Amino acid sequence: IIYEHNPNSYDFKVTSFQTTIQDNKVEATWAFDYYDDTAEIATHEELQPVGKSYAPPQYFFVVVVDDVEVGVNLESGLLKFKALIEFSLTDDDGNPCSDLKGSLALADGSKIDFTLDKDGKCSKEDIAPGKVILSFEDIMKVNSVDAETGEVKPAQQSEDGGLAVIKTGEFFHFQLCPYKISS
Repeated sequence: IIYEHNPNSYDFKVTSFQTTIQDNKVEATWAFDYYDDTAEIATHEELQPVGKSYAPPQYFFVVVVDDVEVGVNLESGLLKFKALIEFSLTDDDGNPCSDLKGSLALADGSKIDFTLDKDGKCSKEDIAPGKVILSFEDIMKVNSVDAETGEVKPAQQSEDGGLAVIKTGEFFHFQLCPYKISS
């Protein structure tokens, strides 16, 4: 039986399946499929006012043999769900925005600085799942673009660079500053 462990609340059953004992070992493969939108995971900032803290989705398993449960007290250890983010940035002519600096503010309250590669791309693995705020140093406007209709929604403006909450499946159009922002 696979359970999701939540230190801020209660554990709940995710799934169960049968397997066989072979050579005094239990071995099984579980195909993990997160059931919800990761943008709905409460962030450190959202939980702080109510005295709770960010916890990524984490799981443990219980083995039942002849009606005896083993693992109820988390003996299996916690399996942590980590995320991957990949993105790229091009200018209005489709050219990659190479060497552009930015940062990711993650759901657990941590921050990762990055520089886009020569192809205007960035990829980060093993990050805390949840909302990600992506910001660039030299972005003046951020227009969101509807993935299905292509409709461009009004730009968000920021004095200190572009700021947008990026969700899976969303697209944005960034307008680069005509000059380098310096402090």
